[in-house]
Amino acid sequence: MKKLLIVVCLFALAGVESTFAQQEKGDYYAEEELIEPASNRLEPSDMILGLWWSPQKDAQIKIYKEDGKYFGKIIWLNDPSLVDERNEDPELRGRPIMGIDLLKGFEYNSRKKEWAEGMVYEPYRGKFYDSYMKVDKRNSDKLKVRGFIMNTRFLGETETFTRVK
Repeated sequence: MKKLLIVVCLFALAGVESTFAQQEKGDYYAEEELIEPASNRLEPSDMILGLWWSPQKDAQIKIYKEDGKYFGKIIWLNDPSLVDERNEDPELRGRPIMGIDLLKGFEYNSRKKEWAEGMVYEPYRGKFYDSYMKVDKRNSDKLKVRGFIMNTRFLGETETFTRVK
């Protein structure tokens, strides 16, 4: 019994000694030291901020946040001369597609881990659709954007945007 107690004490002492040696070398980090200040971390809702390629890679969309909602503006086009010729509003048919807010008014739902209650504009059809967005579970550089009609999610189409690297 005494031998077992001595062995346990030696292992415990060796572990403490090893920890002190790591601290002296600078290899040991307290848990608090690994935590970044709050100002350097993004909220989960802000992980979509930044530049994204359109599904066809013919446009770049900058997703930004304004008044707590998320928007996406076209900031680059493969063909910058394109105009919004199919818009349902005849007065807007001559406006350039460059600079249009393709994504409007999304709010983050932390329970569902999605951005919802927004609208997506389809320039090739000239229409806005109800929409929600989700980051791909396996690849955070992929954003699934689903547009749908009649407030019915299963009556729609999903496109995948890819983060610009």
